[in-house]
Amino acid sequence: MSSAGRPQPPSMGGAAPPITVSVEGVEVVQAIQDESNSVTLVAEKPTVARIYLRTESSSALQVRGELRVSRAGAATIDVVSLNTAMVDPADNGDLLKKRHDIQLGLHFQLPAALISAGTTTIELIAVYNVLTGSALALTPATPKSFDFVKGPPLRLRLLGIRYKLAGGTQTFVPRQLDVDLILSWLARAYPVPRADATYAVVDSNVDWPFTATDVNMQLAAIRSADVAAGTDPRTHYYGIVDDGNGLQFMRGRAAGIPASADPSVVASGPTGALTWGWDFDGSYGDWYTGHELGHTFGRFHPGHCNGNSTDDPAFPYPNGQLSGTSPSYVGFDLGDNGVGISPAALPGGDWHDVMTYCEKQWLSAYTYEGIRKRLLEEDSLFATPGAVSGIAPTPTTTAAAMSPTPQPQISIIGFVNLDNKTGSIRYVQPVPAAFQAAAAGQYQATLIVKDRSGQILSETKVPLSLESCSDAGGEPRIGILNAVVPSAPDAAQVELWFEDRKVDTFSAGPVPTSVANIRRLPALGATAPTAAAEIAWDSAEASDPGVTYTVQVRPDPRNSWQTIAVGRPTPEVSIDASQYPPKQRLQVRVIATNGFTTTDVTESEIELD
Repeated sequence: MSSAGRPQPPSMGGAAPPITVSVEGVEVVQAIQDESNSVTLVAEKPTVARIYLRTESSSALQVRGELRVSRAGAATIDVVSLNTAMVDPADNGDLLKKRHDIQLGLHFQLPAALISAGTTTIELIAVYNVLTGSALALTPATPKSFDFVKGPPLRLRLLGIRYKLAGGTQTFVPRQLDVDLILSWLARAYPVPRADATYAVVDSNVDWPFTATDVNMQLAAIRSADVAAGTDPRTHYYGIVDDGNGLQFMRGRAAGIPASADPSVVASGPTGALTWGWDFDGSYGDWYTGHELGHTFGRFHPGHCNGNSTDDPAFPYPNGQLSGTSPSYVGFDLGDNGVGISPAALPGGDWHDVMTYCEKQWLSAYTYEGIRKRLLEEDSLFATPGAVSGIAPTPTTTAAAMSPTPQPQISIIGFVNLDNKTGSIRYVQPVPAAFQAAAAGQYQATLIVKDRSGQILSETKVPLSLESCSDAGGEPRIGILNAVVPSAPDAAQVELWFEDRKVDTFSAGPVPTSVANIRRLPALGATAPTAAAEIAWDSAEASDPGVTYTVQVRPDPRNSWQTIAVGRPTPEVSIDASQYPPKQRLQVRVIATNGFTTTDVTESEIELD
């Protein structure tokens, strides 16, 4: 065998000394980690062990390795490194340089069977010279153990907002690439074992131009209808709006930054192909969603970049970065072959926290642990003690639920401009008794329910949540109303008051009678979206603006109903058929309401193309 590439003997007639390598550092990472492995490891979340080596050889070596992964009571598994690494004696002792460069350490994907809740032990058992294929002398190192902690999934309903320009015919809808990258990014970056997410396209209730406030009120109404129909109340709702190749950019907002666990707070933001000078994967919707969704988990702006407000004085790292100098945090993106994302090390001084407006965004350890804690708090709101699985929750028993004759309730969604005391009631719909309202907000409004003669039936103080990301110069402060108040059989009006001013009044239309003949319409021709299925129904109040419609669908009777339209003023809707298999038989139901009373639910079944 040729001796080319091998170290030469130090003197004539002497044998070449063995090339020795030793472990200089071990880091087990899921999204962000420091050199002492202080960041919590979430059970069942994909995990990589990063092993850093040193060598006393006279020149750099390209190596690969084997790692032994074990757990008490489970099979021991040996895994081969995902990559080859350069081990250079000139880098001995420079652990930070190795952590910053994915080519300077060996990376091992830990087996899925050994990252459930519990303690896993890892030990480097072999290192090989890539050039020669021979094993190198490995200085024995003490095996290291790491604890994995059970955590809930990210429960998410992602809604693509389909819209047209005012007076236009072109339809704008998020691309599948946007959806795929958003869901992949959240699963990789957030402190969750997985993202339990569903996606659907819904029509905007207003033409462009609209704002995230408009979208968020529609999302809140959809969420209320979904939860009333059986959706897990721990589910977060987020809307994405295609930016029309950058021409219709809608700045993102969350409908509040809850101080305590409150998954009812919705959010929305733009998506599209803009690079922002640093993001070249084809869509910026991924990290933008991570930012606005972060607000719904109680995260504030750390400041530091591009007009970013400084609302979180506890943020521990300089300039919005992922890390300071000590401890030194390094982000790590495990990548996703399914969307073409390669693994990457993210140096903490170059990358910034997702709650900033800076470039190169990822989750810092501070934000990662904060969201993880809030997820656990949300999980315990509705589930039995200690449950963190995806099993449907057991709702908390309330006084109303225990009452033999529960009082009717109505969900009221709207907004108040806190600066000029204007606003609007957008959605009013009955909800089941004991349906839970949003948690406390920073401001209060008053909702007064009256009968048709003007007699007051109830008066309720309700919270207003200050909308996030309203820190651009000159933008008003918007308080989002998402409340549930008592109703009565003769309720017919709701007044919204803020401080000393009546902001808006909602008046009920006629009591709806029935909905019938739910059917699919023939294709509308070339101007219709190719994936659209047009659905219509008959209603005696079809021409009355005081009656609106809620439309829900499900492909399987075992699933809960999912709302695709709420506050619909006319008896038709367009279903995005691309999210279902060909020839899918889809159950559809329609409910007409005047805000206080509804028709009986009418159901039918249609077949998609």
